[in-house]
Amino acid sequence: MSERLYLVAAKRTPLGRFLGALCHYSAVELGSHAARAALQQSGIDGGDLDAVILGQSLPAGQHLSVARQTSLAAAIADDIPASSVNMGS
Repeated sequence: MSERLYLVAAKRTPLGRFLGALCHYSAVELGSHAARAALQQSGIDGGDLDAVILGQSLPAGQHLSVARQTSLAAAIADDIPASSVNMGS
């Protein structure tokens, strides 16, 4: 028997430009807003997740594990695994 995977909600941050209107916000600040919105949309408590997967296009200079920092800032339980994904074109 195989496990099933469910994507319960997904949100994204707005697209920004270099030194544009969003430049004063960190990736963690922006990501935590999106994570909280996804939790609200799904109706799932942050402690009931199996994993957090965060995609980020420009991870340079963001310190360690932006996915972990984002999940903690979104009040997701600290024992939930968090992974960052980066895929450039």
